[in-house]
Order: sequence, then structure tokens, then C-alpha cells
Amino acid sequence: MDDIGVLLKEKSSELSEKLRGREEGPRLRYLILEMIGLNKKFYQQSFENHNRENITTAEEVASLFSHFLTNINDRSKLIAISNQIQKTLGVGSMTRRRFLKLGLFAAGITLFPKLAHSYDLFLKNQWGNIPKISGVMAEKGWVVSSSLMKEWTNRLAHNNPLTAIPNLQSVDIDWVLTYARARKIFNEIVDQKLWINESAKKQIQSMLIQKHKLKPTETTFGDFSLPVNVLDKDYIQFRKVGHWWLPKLDDLGAMFGRFILRVVVQGKVIPKKRILGRDKWTVNIVKVGVYLRDSVDFNGSQLLAFWNFREKKVGLSPRGNKVLITENDFREYRKNTGKGGDFLVFSNLKEISTNDSFTISDTLDS
Repeated sequence: MDDIGVLLKEKSSELSEKLRGREEGPRLRYLILEMIGLNKKFYQQSFENHNRENITTAEEVASLFSHFLTNINDRSKLIAISNQIQKTLGVGSMTRRRFLKLGLFAAGITLFPKLAHSYDLFLKNQWGNIPKISGVMAEKGWVVSSSLMKEWTNRLAHNNPLTAIPNLQSVDIDWVLTYARARKIFNEIVDQKLWINESAKKQIQSMLIQKHKLKPTETTFGDFSLPVNVLDKDYIQFRKVGHWWLPKLDDLGAMFGRFILRVVVQGKVIPKKRILGRDKWTVNIVKVGVYLRDSVDFNGSQLLAFWNFREKKVGLSPRGNKVLITENDFREYRKNTGKGGDFLVFSNLKEISTNDSFTISDTLDS
């Protein structure tokens, strides 16, 4: 245990800035990927260049984690490892079961392989298999994810989803809400009337001022006949659904590990008599729109499950001769083929009728 403590402490100061602000799961995964500099690129160079010093170092680290894995039932060691990582880098509370599943397993098997043949299975670049992913998704009945994946692989190379033509037709909000995790957040938005809390009021006021809607005569806002990506510029609230570090292997989770439900509003602005020498307006919200917004891009360092393309299977473990796919594989596909275009995805609106009003002035300090 002293060895792992020393390694973590040596790297902790270097990573502290990078890790600041990251959520628990991504922080832990980032630690495992980078804590001693032995990431995927390092291993590839080590094996390909036959650098004796690097290989020895890699094997030593692999041996360390493999030893922990062989003692996986030793609760005291598992607790000690988990506590040491959390203590050294300030990672918040995390169940030890989750740590074992997402941290120790990834470190010991997928990122620090001990045997040379593990390189082919886990670390060899898999960019040539990227076009096959949509086929596996289709085989599993993941119609939406398969369609979006095929679109990404067929688009011309582009690494900025914000400047690409968005997809407005593939995702139906009613389909999204058939999934319990999405429905739960949607219900919270509705039950809490998220569009009328103090934060939302300030956003609406700011939007109305910017759009010059505060006039002596009645004006309207929120034209829901416009495309959703146009309305998106005026969203006033949002809520996240799902977690990057706890993926769901279903049609929704395959492409949208974590996504956002955004809120837009429609209504009218009615001028009131001056109050204490200040102009006032009543904002009346008559409709609320909720929609999914996410991007199809692979510009991070996420691990994207294990895939067996011959048998068309996917899972969160390498069992069954599956290979690990990472976001780097998608970038290599783009580099080698000239295809692979990032883009934003919007669902249609889920419209909710309402009748909520509040009073504003023409300055944001009210």
C-alpha cells in the first residue's frame, strides 16, 4: 500500500489543477488514466518501440494492479486502495462497489495489461472498426443510436459540433421520455415549475431586454414554430440526465451517456402603469417547451464500452472476446479516412400549457 500511496502523491500535485471541478466519476477515471503518465499513448509507444525501460515500468505498474485484482475479495485491501485514492486527490465519497467496478477494473484490466497479447485486445487502435459500431447497435434494436452513429461516420471530418449542421429529425422527445431516467428529470422540471423560479425569471428578463420586448404596447415572445436550434438560443433553464461514469447500454444511453433537457418559454409582455417612477411589465408565460440537446462528438478521453463485432455484442467488460473502444479511436478514424463529423442533436419540443405571470422592469437589478 505504501507503493500506491507514493505514486499517487507524486502525481497528485501535477493533476490537482486538471482535476479541479470534475465530478466524482470522471475525476477517478482521469486519475486512473493519467496518475503516473502511463496512458494509452504511452503503452503504444512502449510496445511499438520496444523501449526496455518503459516496458519494465509499465509491467511493474501492471503487476501492482494485477496483484490487487487477484485479491479482489480482500475487503480490507480494497478499502485501503479506495481510501488512498480519495484521500490523495480529494475525491468525494464513492461507494466501494462503484470504485471496484469503474476504477479498479479499468485500471487493472483495460489500461494496465500485464501480458503482451493484451495489447492487441485492449490497446491496439480500433479505428478500422468504427463503421461497424452502427451495425452492432442495429442488431440490438438501437435504431436511434445506430442512425446517429452512421451519420457521424459518413459526415466529412469536422471536430466542432457547434459549427456543423445540426440534426433536428432523428430524436423524438416522446421517445426520450419513455426512458425512466429521462422521465424522472422531466417530471421534476414540470413539478417544480422550473421556468418560473428566480433563476428562470432573471434569464427571461435578460432575454426580453436583449430582444427589445419591453415596449409601451403588448409584445410576444417564444415562437414555437421556429426550429428548435433557433429557439435554443433563448433557453432559460436546463437539467442534466444520466452520468458519464455510469453508462446505460440501451438505445438512449448508447449515444447519449449524459445529456441535457433544456427549457424554453412562450408568452406575452404586458406594460403596466409606472410604479415609483419606474416602468414595469407583466410577463405572462402560456407555454413551456422541453427538449433534448446533446452533441455527437468524440473529443475527450472516455472509454466507450467493449465490442465484439463478429458476434455483434457490446458490454461493460471484455468477456466474450470484446475489444475496448475509446474516443481516441474515433479521432484516428477521422484522421485516416477524412470522415467523422461532429454535430449537435436536438429533439422536437415537448409543449406544456401553463399560465404563470411575474413582474419585471427594464433593468436587471430589479
